[in-house]
Amino acid sequence: MTRISDETIEEIRTGTDIVDLISEYVQLAKRGKNWFGLCPFHEESSPSFSVSEDKQLFHCFGCGASGNAITFMMDMENRTFVDAIIQLGGRMGMELEASQSEPTTKTSSNQQMLKAYTLAANFYSHLLLNTIEGEKALEYLEKRGFTRDQIEQYEIGWSPVQSDALAALLKRQGFDLKEMETAGLCFQKEDGSGYFDRFRGRIMFPIQDDNGVTIAFSGRRLEDSTSDAKYINSPETPIFEKSKVLFNFHRARLNVRKTGKVVLFEGFMDTIAADRGGIGNTVAVMGTALSGHHIVKLKRMAKKVVICCDGDSAGWGAAKRFADSLMDSGMDVLIATLPDRMDPDDYITEHGAEAFIEKILDQPLSYNSFVAAYYRRDKNLTIDHDIKQYVHEVFSELAHRCSPIEKDLLIQQLHSETHASKESLGQEFTKAIAKKT
Repeated sequence: MTRISDETIEEIRTGTDIVDLISEYVQLAKRGKNWFGLCPFHEESSPSFSVSEDKQLFHCFGCGASGNAITFMMDMENRTFVDAIIQLGGRMGMELEASQSEPTTKTSSNQQMLKAYTLAANFYSHLLLNTIEGEKALEYLEKRGFTRDQIEQYEIGWSPVQSDALAALLKRQGFDLKEMETAGLCFQKEDGSGYFDRFRGRIMFPIQDDNGVTIAFSGRRLEDSTSDAKYINSPETPIFEKSKVLFNFHRARLNVRKTGKVVLFEGFMDTIAADRGGIGNTVAVMGTALSGHHIVKLKRMAKKVVICCDGDSAGWGAAKRFADSLMDSGMDVLIATLPDRMDPDDYITEHGAEAFIEKILDQPLSYNSFVAAYYRRDKNLTIDHDIKQYVHEVFSELAHRCSPIEKDLLIQQLHSETHASKESLGQEFTKAIAKKT
């Protein structure tokens, strides 16, 4: 564990000009002794965020956020105390003297893996943008609406068809290829004669950690084919655990704090499509599971989450799992639903980002309404058996979550849908509550 002396911490705190620091994130204007701007931690239309040059402190009169340069960096960049100190020290040109209380073998290995992924990302990007081999993939991306600036922003690349191109480069740069196999960049040949690349002939999308450092890849095949998977992802490694990674987290967190809500997708391409359309407060899980680590990160960014999964049956199932977990965590949950067989990427590509905002994100369902819609999908509400099953499933799921007002609204909704009397629905609701106690 890294330790930094109290003297160094105080030197960094007093040596950092808080006005200069915050000006990198917030447009400030001087008013009297203090500087004012729009708070970066909540959405507002008039400036209530004050920075004191004399006291080297900030305070928001709207949301109550306050602190010094160190706490600002921690909150703004979602960094630990030590990470914030190191970053601020770097701004001052300081090389911090830190000690390690544990052996550094694992840390050193992880650092080599991170360096290898940075090298691989640069290699793939160069091949896409500057070589004949990457031309076809570049044309595909441009047809999908990507500009060159966007391709560079997301550091998209192309993995060569040659089976050992990256492995050979890594070897020339002095990397241990056995360690690179553990990192998920290559495989050893069955006869032990050498190594070949994990990713070959694919458009490469870097997966980055909370600080924007590449820790994995997702490779998309260029041609339609049934012989191999559309996407191949890096395996879990010492530097990449899917349960701890939210795609686009490092880009989205400032916009999330400004808007007060985070949009959660189930696929990273949905996030890229939304981001390209100017929707900057979106993240995605790397898989179909939402972990406790993910929930902690989401709650640190915002109180409200809008879930938007694919419009097919699997997408509804994923949205239901996400919603249940987030409701249990205490977050405000809304669910934006899509037409059948469409995902957010498809919708934005076909209808545009403005339509996606207006017709999808701005018209979400409450949790209760979503649960009712979830169980109604496969029911014929002209059939008595389906009506009974529908009412039973909805009340079993929601009875213990409903406030008195929500109970009345839910009974009114089911009465309108099924034509069952409100009295009988109320009795069924009471039975559902009794079963939960």
